Amino acid sequence: MAINLAELHGNIDREVAALAAFIDTLRAEQAALVRGESERIAEFAAPKSNHLFELTRLGDERGRLLSAAGYSTDRAGMERCLRECGGSAAGARNAWQKLLALTADAQRTNTTNGIIISTRLQHTQRALSSIFTSARIPGAYGADGNTVSLRTTQQLAVA
Repeated sequence: MAINLAELHGNIDREVAALAAFIDTLRAEQAALVRGESERIAEFAAPKSNHLFELTRLGDERGRLLSAAGYSTDRAGMERCLRECGGSAAGARNAWQKLLALTADAQRTNTTNGIIISTRLQHTQRALSSIFTSARIPGAYGADGNTVSLRTTQQLAVA
C-alpha cells in the first residue's frame, strides 16, 4: 500500500509546530532558572506535560501512517519511506529534517535546564549543610524521608 504523502507531510508539519511550542516552554523555563526564579519552575510542569502528550500523539499518528504503508515506525522506516517516494516527497523530507533539527534543539535545551536545576540544588544542599553544621543540627530529614526531631530527649529521672 502506498503512503499518502499529503497526510504524512501534514502530520510532520503539526509535529514541527508542536515541538516548536515545547521548545518555547523549555526556553521560558530556562529563562526563569537563569533569573533565579526557582519558585516558578512548577508552573512549567503542566504545559510541558501537555506538549509531550501532543508530541506522543502525533508521533503515534505518523507511526500508523508508516505502518499502514508497510514501513517500520522508527526513524529508519521514515527515512526509507522518504527515499522510496523520491522527488514527490520533497516537502515531507524538508519537514522531517526540520523536525530532526528541532528534536536535537529540544534535547539540548532540556539537558541545559537539568544542569541548571542540578547546580542550584547542589548549592542549596551545601547552604543547608553549612547551616546545619553551624547550628550543630545533624539534619532535617532522615534516610526514609521523614523529619528528624531537632531536639534530643533527656531522661530526667531513673526509677
